[in-house]
Amino acid sequence: MGNWWDSLSATEQAYWFVSVPSTIILVIQLILLLYQKINSKSNASNLLKRELWVVNKEDGEKRVGFQILNLRSIIGFFTIFGWMGVILSYRGNEIVTTIILGIVTGISGILLISYAYYKTS
Repeated sequence: MGNWWDSLSATEQAYWFVSVPSTIILVIQLILLLYQKINSKSNASNLLKRELWVVNKEDGEKRVGFQILNLRSIIGFFTIFGWMGVILSYRGNEIVTTIILGIVTGISGILLISYAYYKTS
């Protein structure tokens, strides 16, 4: 394992360092979300509901508007960004191209996650 890690470039190590922990956190979030759906009285996943920025929030309703930036989408961004960086760096793409495509796919992931959460809540 040490030889494999040492053979990676600094960029590849950074992408692995981002993608693996964010994937683990994403799986933990999924388990907490499923636990909450099964046991609706539980407050185990209140952390998943915290919002950092809300667009189109109506004052009179309890329902939250389309959330672009929340904990779930941030973790999703880093997961998608990290794995896209790993894939593109192994394919031999340049660092700038890898970063730009990682950011674009990460932002696309944020929008898809936010839209899916908005439609299901």
